[in-house]
Amino acid sequence: LWREIEAIRARGYALNLGGYREDVGGVGVAILGPLGRAAAALNVAAPLYQLDEARIDRIAEATRIAAEEISAALSNKRTDRTADRK
Repeated sequence: LWREIEAIRARGYALNLGGYREDVGGVGVAILGPLGRAAAALNVAAPLYQLDEARIDRIAEATRIAAEEISAALSNKRTDRTADRK
């Protein structure tokens, strides 16, 4: 379990390829609260046949960006992306 947690931390996202349902996969990213600890998670699920390596990379990046923005909102911080909206 600890090896998997370290791999997730190094990768920056959790990956589920059929662990819950054999035909469904997902990418998950932590949403951090004001103290920098996990407060929630953001997950994108899709049928496994749609999750090739390139698509997983794109989903992981988009999910990570969204999680950073949500984390910033929870902490009342601005990101480069949110600063442009104000």
